[in-house]
Amino acid sequence: MINVKSITLVRNRSRIINNLRNVGLEFLFIFILITSLFAIITIKTFETKIGYEIARTNAILYDLSNEHKRLQTKILILKSHERIKSIAILNGMKFPGQQDVEEINNE
Repeated sequence: MINVKSITLVRNRSRIINNLRNVGLEFLFIFILITSLFAIITIKTFETKIGYEIARTNAILYDLSNEHKRLQTKILILKSHERIKSIAILNGMKFPGQQDVEEINNE
């Protein structure tokens, strides 16, 4: 004779295993979905951080460019011939004339 109680146990056990497999697949799908969402959020946060860093660097670049232009203008003003000539005249200097030039023979 066949033992009926053992057949129902096998059936119930196979149903439980099938249910676990189905739940396992659903859980896996939900896990992959949540992991993907976290990955997307992380990437977007990183993009935003990089964007802020680029904006900050561009602001520094703009400030340094303005400072460079200001210093270049100051250099040109300090190198100007009119300024050098006025300082030389104030210090009693003059342009040499023909009588001020001496010839030296290197022998």
